[in-house]
Amino acid sequence: MNIRTVKAIILAIVGSLAGCSDGLGFWTSPEEKINAAYPVSEDVGLGVASILKDAPIDQAKSVKLQLDSRFKLRALNCAKGYAPSWYSSKSEVRKSIGTSTCFAETDAEIRKWIGLLRAGIILAKPALKLPPKTTPSFLVADSFITSAQFADKAAVALLESQNSISIVDFESTNPLFREQRGAKVGRISPNGRLFVTGDSNGENIKIRDSESGASIVEIPLVYSFQFHWLDFHTAIYISRDSRKTVVINFDSGQEIKVDGLGVGFDQATQVPEVPDQYVLFTSAGVSKIQLLRDQKVSQVKLIAENPMSAMTCAINTSGKTADGTRFFCASRNLKLVSLSSLEIETVTLEPFQIQWGVATPDPDQILLKGFVQPSNGENGGAYLYSIVNHTMTKIDRDRSMSDRFVAIHSIQRQAVINQDKLEILTELPRLSPISAQDFASSAQEIINNRKLEAFNEQSIQGIANSGQLTKTPIKSAATGPLTDLAKDAQVEAVGVYQGNSSGSKTADQRNLGFVDVRIRRSTKPIILVLSSYEPVRWNLIQEPGARLVAVLVSSYYPSQVVGAGTAPIVVNGSSYAYKIDSPEYRVLNQAVSNVTGKSIGVFQGRYDGGQYNIGSVARW
Repeated sequence: MNIRTVKAIILAIVGSLAGCSDGLGFWTSPEEKINAAYPVSEDVGLGVASILKDAPIDQAKSVKLQLDSRFKLRALNCAKGYAPSWYSSKSEVRKSIGTSTCFAETDAEIRKWIGLLRAGIILAKPALKLPPKTTPSFLVADSFITSAQFADKAAVALLESQNSISIVDFESTNPLFREQRGAKVGRISPNGRLFVTGDSNGENIKIRDSESGASIVEIPLVYSFQFHWLDFHTAIYISRDSRKTVVINFDSGQEIKVDGLGVGFDQATQVPEVPDQYVLFTSAGVSKIQLLRDQKVSQVKLIAENPMSAMTCAINTSGKTADGTRFFCASRNLKLVSLSSLEIETVTLEPFQIQWGVATPDPDQILLKGFVQPSNGENGGAYLYSIVNHTMTKIDRDRSMSDRFVAIHSIQRQAVINQDKLEILTELPRLSPISAQDFASSAQEIINNRKLEAFNEQSIQGIANSGQLTKTPIKSAATGPLTDLAKDAQVEAVGVYQGNSSGSKTADQRNLGFVDVRIRRSTKPIILVLSSYEPVRWNLIQEPGARLVAVLVSSYYPSQVVGAGTAPIVVNGSSYAYKIDSPEYRVLNQAVSNVTGKSIGVFQGRYDGGQYNIGSVARW
């Protein structure tokens, strides 16, 4: 568009000017005189021209009416009560008003509003690229790929490499746009036509055209990673100056602050098949909001929340399942959130600790990576977790395959980033699935074996230091070191049917309770016996002077022990008891005797959890 056309548009916006170069027409209104004396910038005219060219007829008419109103207010507010006479010239108007920053500030607001409307028109267009008939095997960048993002509904990728930022088409595999890296990369829109970058400090963002890289609108005081596309008409961000959550309605160009959310959110997504409802994940829990568009001024209402559990999730540990019905957060444990009901389900695979999670093309499966602490390569790696079947399937990954997995929903494929290549997989190589319960039990067994190995090594070293080391090898835990320890130790037991409610579930969807056991300072070493029917997370709290030397765990469903320190943890069968005068207690006592050579000395039990103190306080 040439400069003459731009000027014509600007003149049309501020009013029809007539007469000599410094004169104004007889019928020109006072507001038109003021706006003509302080004309808007040419970029505003370009933005308006773009809207009037691309917008539907009804929207174009609405924009013109709103522009008339905005420019009338521009003149009234910035002139501060001054009204030029019918014969005043532009120079006389400027002399009367003087220098004013009000016009520049108002123009910035108009420029931003026009930019949001322009972005909305682009955002509402069809997908930039449809899925190709033949999916490529690779997308190749110009250097090491540091991040990869994908449009939800378009076959394009936003690749950030060490050298550049590029928008890549899946059909041609060539960049539609590429520039030297420098800006902070944000997210790509659902239709792939817009993407977000921040300045070098990441403090101000631009919404840009994916094909040309042109800036459509700038939003100050926003970090690029705190801007989220919600759908084809809406986005959300956190304003740095107010720490408020702000929803953008691109249809009207309005920005609406959301009240009731405290200090913002970490992730945001759309509620499936419910227009204008969105779920936000905050440090205090999960909240659902609704955008009310059918009003002159749009509003956002907080309509539901679940404050039960914090959902602070990094971008590489969270996402939506392929069908869009669940949001997951995978960090140590796996949390699944129903986007319709806000119900939170916690799946624990401990002692397997999850590092990150990635969606897959299958809505039932989430790709998890983790390890058993301390990690030595056992029970570590990447696994597919089935939400419905509660199984874990290990990915049979050779050394040449990277573990930087990503999901591409638009083409329903998994991919892996390897150096400067994005390899699009036809399927994931995998081993046979096992139940998540067996998987967690196997991980616990690894930890128990490590503790027993360390305990045996310490026992051997202790005997060697005392000069009593013989050629007779140390016996097993069942008849050797624990029997020796028990000679001078007090055997105390805690038994429950189930623990206190924690709201968490095990991998096989049983309620995981918890029980706190405090081990006090004592004159004798303590061998602690823990038994339950349901899975329990036993939290051991050792006071100064506590002398815990071993823990025996006996439960029908696998339990966990936290806080044992250097004491070995021995899984001692599946017997359980919570009443001392019961047949179950006699079975449990016999199992303890088989391992330690001694009966239980002190027993505390009840049906459902409680808190317990172990050990008699030493008297000095």
